[in-house]
Amino acid sequence: MEASMIKRLDQELQSVEPKVSQRKIATVAKIAMDAYKYYKRVVHSVEKFIYKASPECKLPGLYVMDGILKESRKHHGAKDVYAPRFAKNLSSTYQYLMRCGSDDQEKIQKVMTLWKEKGIFPAEVLDNVLANSRDPEATPGVGAALCVVLESQGNFSGGKGLQRRIVAKTTRGFKSAQIQTHYCHFTHKRMHMHMHM
Repeated sequence: MEASMIKRLDQELQSVEPKVSQRKIATVAKIAMDAYKYYKRVVHSVEKFIYKASPECKLPGLYVMDGILKESRKHHGAKDVYAPRFAKNLSSTYQYLMRCGSDDQEKIQKVMTLWKEKGIFPAEVLDNVLANSRDPEATPGVGAALCVVLESQGNFSGGKGLQRRIVAKTTRGFKSAQIQTHYCHFTHKRMHMHMHM
């Protein structure tokens, strides 16, 4: 029973498109309600979708998550289990969500504001998420304001990619300007960045 529900959920998530419909959001939310006792698996699937989604599907992923939160609150009220579970990884989820275009980033911020106003998550949780969002892949306003390449090694022909050590001085999204070190791995297909504080 659990496996079939999660499989159906994953199938629905994989078919989410950039212009996600209300029908699709409602369908995913209903599956989440049907699989309420397996809420941990549901949350994991939604988070995984957001993490792996293309930039165009980050916002739709958020809308799906929002649909589940609203539906669960409607049916379960104070006994809702989805909001507390999503809250556990909300900072990381937010960072992945922000790996999208500036227009979508503004819409994501609006959803966060609505969550705060409606009490979907405690205000302190959302304030902490926004205050500690330090994703180097996000566009200006979340990521680095200045990057300087210090060193590189490896090559594409060898299949190892190009590794660069970058120092980024950021002045936005922090209480004060800070120097951060980022280790980046470039391949011919895409770039992975991991920040080390």
